[in-house]
Amino acid sequence: MLINASEKFKPLKKAKGNKRKEVDEASRLEIVATLTAYQDNDYARVFDKEFFYFNKQAIMLSNVDEQGRSFEAHLPMKEDKFGEMNRINSVELTPIKIKQGDIMLTEFSITKYDATQYASLDNYCADAIKPLIAQFDYKEQPLLIATTDANYFYEVEQETLIKETNSNKEELGGGKIIVSASYKKATKKQDERIEISVELTADYQKDYEIIPFHKDAAANQAAITDFMARYISKPFVYIENVVDVELNFNKIFYKPEILHPVSEIATEISELDKALQALEAELAL
Repeated sequence: MLINASEKFKPLKKAKGNKRKEVDEASRLEIVATLTAYQDNDYARVFDKEFFYFNKQAIMLSNVDEQGRSFEAHLPMKEDKFGEMNRINSVELTPIKIKQGDIMLTEFSITKYDATQYASLDNYCADAIKPLIAQFDYKEQPLLIATTDANYFYEVEQETLIKETNSNKEELGGGKIIVSASYKKATKKQDERIEISVELTADYQKDYEIIPFHKDAAANQAAITDFMARYISKPFVYIENVVDVELNFNKIFYKPEILHPVSEIATEISELDKALQALEAELAL
């Protein structure tokens, strides 16, 4: 049961610190009587406890191109440690050139740096290379990834990754081009270096849907399934579902503002107009 006793008070004759109102004896008795009666009235509502529950269903959306395709279909399958076949997270490219606007990269394993400007190769990576890589945005400006056998880029209008070989364009579906740089410490076989890598991945997006709760498990799952079928058009997979609780007094006890009829408003405007005309006439005299 919810009791909205926000109006059950009387003003204090003298404020007590920040307190300027108090629940008077009559209001207290009325609130207790309402609780005892356990019935709906103007400021109280009785609900089953499940009324306040809701599903917060997490899903992983796959952003697709105009044809409803995702790059996920091009990700190879791999057996995990449990013996199940799953798609790998990304396809790694071996670039020979990256170009976007005036920026062009042709070196992808960097071992040299200007010692007069940077304290170390690690510092050069953090202060120069990573900020440069961060400027790459395949959706804002054409980003070309060239490999020995193909060029890859993102077609904004069709929202798809493109693989171009010998003037033949293959649409790979909705996905992302991820360019990253990382500093690698020296090992016995290799010197320290900065590695720049490029990956193609599906474009996943985690989202949450708020869905009414049903205490019957089968009915609850059916409600979630119906909700997804009605409102979610992109491919998705279910993740976790959390049953949460909300007590929203404003929503339950909301009283809409009563608007004046249009005819009454029109009459008021007409009267104001006449008053203004009369005032103008007086000023002219």
